[in-house]
Amino acid sequence: MKSSIETQKPEFTRLVWFSSLFMTEAFRASNVAETNMIMDIIFTIYKNNMFLRGWHSIMHSEEQRKSKSET
Repeated sequence: MKSSIETQKPEFTRLVWFSSLFMTEAFRASNVAETNMIMDIIFTIYKNNMFLRGWHSIMHSEEQRKSKSET
């Protein structure tokens, strides 16, 4: 049985999973440079996910506005 967050936001679940995977590797890293690089990867994934979600909502609202103006 899936949890409610998986059924509502599968992309968020994947983001959390990848973040936890990278965090595990960051704590296993032998030096600060490796840890910083892995943390940069996590934040890049997160920022890209937020950007794409925002872009999708903007495009969806534009489509709705166009369809309302046509009717």
